[in-house]
Amino acid sequence: MRRRRRLKDGLIDDPSKCRFDPAVLLCKEPEQRRSVVLTGAQVAAAKKIYSPATNPRTGAELFSSMVPGSELGWGIQAAGPEPSANIYDQFRYVVFKDANWDWKTFDFDKGRARERPRISS
Repeated sequence: MRRRRRLKDGLIDDPSKCRFDPAVLLCKEPEQRRSVVLTGAQVAAAKKIYSPATNPRTGAELFSSMVPGSELGWGIQAAGPEPSANIYDQFRYVVFKDANWDWKTFDFDKGRARERPRISS
């Protein structure tokens, strides 16, 4: 087994090689401090954030996951339940060209096909 290199500065130099499992932070003892452990729901949420977004009907990957080391940005990208303002505005004004577009009406099949040509050009 190849030994993993430990960085002196504590930063992840290649997040794609990081195999972090948030379940290691699951609270196992009721007396554990909540600031250093996660609840089961928090572990499940972190696993979803670390996984690619997929079309709920086909399972096709829509976009890649957040990577280990990106956690400080989760407050912006994954604050929920509303989408990030940057992403929402991109779909409203660039993809659909409709200031009144509602993200709750998004069709994963038609919407992604419509988005790709506009974003890539």
